[in-house]
Amino acid sequence: METKIIKTSGIGIHVLVFGLVLLAVGLGLALNILSLRGRSDREALQIVGLVFMVVGAVPFLMGLRLLLAGPKGLHLTPTGFRDARMFRNEIPWSALQSVTIGKSNNGRWDAVLLQVSPDAYKAAGVRFFSKMVTSRPDAGIGYTRNMLSTSLDDFGNEVLDYANKARQRAA
Repeated sequence: METKIIKTSGIGIHVLVFGLVLLAVGLGLALNILSLRGRSDREALQIVGLVFMVVGAVPFLMGLRLLLAGPKGLHLTPTGFRDARMFRNEIPWSALQSVTIGKSNNGRWDAVLLQVSPDAYKAAGVRFFSKMVTSRPDAGIGYTRNMLSTSLDDFGNEVLDYANKARQRAA
């Protein structure tokens, strides 16, 4: 059975852009390009700008790390599945409980939810920003329509078909 890669966009670019915006605002304040008040508060604005730059550097570096993290996309292998942008470790097919279409964490987007056992969820090492956007222990690891190049139904069916074949082969 061949390894299959389903193209996903992950969440790294959003985090990167957010950090970049904070860095730009901080730089503008630090260099006194953005002046919220008169010239008398120059030193205070520079300090606030430096704080914005430090705060903005954290999501910027995390987003950069997510974009550069391992192979891109959802990798389906005979032993399990892995997406380096969403979680760190491979999840075995035996831990996959269901593939459903539901809502993201904030309830705004439809998402394909790969529900796994609680132990597998912990062992997968789900990334912080995945937890913030689409993944939670009770619903599983989620992929919204924006993260996929295909429809939600096609993505879910592709994962489910591969999982069934891998489980049959292992048995």
